[in-house]
Amino acid sequence: MVTCNVSKKSNTKRPIEVLQNFIVEFGIPKRIRTDPVIVFKSKKRKNFCAEQFIKHIECPIRDHRVNGKFELLIRTIIERQY
Repeated sequence: MVTCNVSKKSNTKRPIEVLQNFIVEFGIPKRIRTDPVIVFKSKKRKNFCAEQFIKHIECPIRDHRVNGKFELLIRTIIERQY
C-alpha cells in the first residue's frame, strides 16, 4: 500500500504523528520507505519504529527503481495540479 502525507511542517515530531495516524487507520506496517531527509533520522522516530517492530528503509532520492510506486504517486499528483 502506498500512502502520502503532505505537510507544511518539517520537524522531527511530524513523522511520528503520521505513523501514529496510519497505525490507527490501517494497523502497524512491517516496513516504511522514506527519502533520507533529516526529519526521518531522529532518535524518537527510530525508537518509535523499534518499539513497533517497523523496519525503516531509506531510499535514495528520485530512485525510481527502489521507490517507484511513491514516485509515480508524486508524479500523478503534480500532473493533475496543472
